[in-house]
Amino acid sequence: MNKPLVALFVQAALVAVAPTANAENVDHPTYLSWAKQPLGTRVVTRSRSESKGGVLTTTTTTTLKAVKPEKVVLETLKVSDATGSLVESPPERRDQYRLFPLIGKMRKEDVGKPTDALAQGEEKLTVSGREFKAIWFDTKGVGDGGLKWTARTWMSDDVPGRLLKSVTRYADAGVTVTVEAVEIGGPETPASPK
Repeated sequence: MNKPLVALFVQAALVAVAPTANAENVDHPTYLSWAKQPLGTRVVTRSRSESKGGVLTTTTTTTLKAVKPEKVVLETLKVSDATGSLVESPPERRDQYRLFPLIGKMRKEDVGKPTDALAQGEEKLTVSGREFKAIWFDTKGVGDGGLKWTARTWMSDDVPGRLLKSVTRYADAGVTVTVEAVEIGGPETPASPK
C-alpha cells in the first residue's frame, strides 16, 4: 500500500463522517476539483510497483457520475496485472462530500496537503497533451514493519481529484511505486489508454 497517498487522502475519507458541531466546515479541494467538470469527465491513473521481482501495474479510471451541492459521485474501475493476467474489478461508487470539518489545529489552507512536508515547490507537468501547474511535496516516514519510505507528490487544483503524480521509494526493500495521471478527459475521450 502506498502510505504517502493514504496519508494525503485520509482527509477525504473523514468527510464521510458527519461533521461535529464544534468544527468549522470548509469546502474540500477534491470536491471542488471534480464539481467544476462536466459529467462523464474521467481521470485515468496508472500505478507501477517496481522491484527486483518485477513490475506490477494497476490502471484506475475514475469517472464523474453526478454533481450535487453537497457531494460529487465518482465511479472507479481498476484493472491490474498482479495475478499475471489482467483482472478487472467491479466498478465501485463513492461520494466525495463538499464540506470538510477542520479538526484539531488544522487550518483551511492545509486541507488537502500533507501536514508533514519536508519541502515543497512548483513545477509544470504534461498529461494528455495539456500542461498543468503543480505544487509538489516531499515527505518521508516509516511504514509497516519499520520500512522507511520517501515520496514526492505533485498536485494541481486544475486536475479532477488533484493528483498528478506520486513517486514513493522504499530504499531498503528496493521498491519504487509510481502513481501518475496518464489521461484526463471528458466524455468524448476514449475510455482508457492502451
